[in-house]
Amino acid sequence: MTKKVSRDYKKILDSSTLKSGYKDEMKKLNKEKVDADNPRLLQMIREHFIVPPSNLPYNLAEINKRDTSMGQAAFVDNRLGYKKEGFFVESGAHDGEYLSNTLFFERYRNWTGVLIEPLSKSFQKLRLKRRKAYIINACLSVHPYPSKEYMTTTPVIGGIVKNNAKQKFKQEQIVEVQCFPLYSILLALNRTNVDFLSLDVEGVELGVLNTVPWRNVNITMMSIEFDKWPGGSESLCMYMKRRGYTCGMTMFAAGAADVLFQKRN
Repeated sequence: MTKKVSRDYKKILDSSTLKSGYKDEMKKLNKEKVDADNPRLLQMIREHFIVPPSNLPYNLAEINKRDTSMGQAAFVDNRLGYKKEGFFVESGAHDGEYLSNTLFFERYRNWTGVLIEPLSKSFQKLRLKRRKAYIINACLSVHPYPSKEYMTTTPVIGGIVKNNAKQKFKQEQIVEVQCFPLYSILLALNRTNVDFLSLDVEGVELGVLNTVPWRNVNITMMSIEFDKWPGGSESLCMYMKRRGYTCGMTMFAAGAADVLFQKRN
């Protein structure tokens, strides 16, 4: 006589099958190098990678600290006229609190957005902060298609490692992560207008920005890390000027090496 499968066990089986199925589909999408706006890719991101905003109270270490950025938030807030209910993207979100350039807008200007963090340990800490924004455990692709990349596992400063440089690291120092074009994540969220983009991807900023279809997205202000940009801040400013932006404040301090940009009218 066959034993009846319990409901709980059936849920585990269904969940396991689904997980296996989505991983196989993701492998296909990576192998096919599908376009950033591919419908299958967007559905995959929506259903299996994006975690919705928390509706629970914040779980912050320094609940009374008004601004966790190094001055970027105040500058952007002023330039945007203290705008309420905007939308941000922060890549390199870490735990969602330490040196966050977007937490101020979420708490005091009622913004929402998406926090992108590729390292699983940092992402778990991010989930525990209960941010009122979408979160995604992935990295931004340096290609106009999804891909798997290797990253160093050092919190805050972990970055993408080229395949031919993997041997320089111990096995526990690198991890394989799923990457998506920024445009894909925005389309998956049905957002092409962004008030503020904070881009801190440890040396691959140029590759990430090269994937952006500038005619299809409208990003008002950006904070971009420059200390690993080829040619430094001056070269970065020239790059952004050609894309319709003016160079604003330059931050260079412990924990911050960023240039802030605003789109020209």
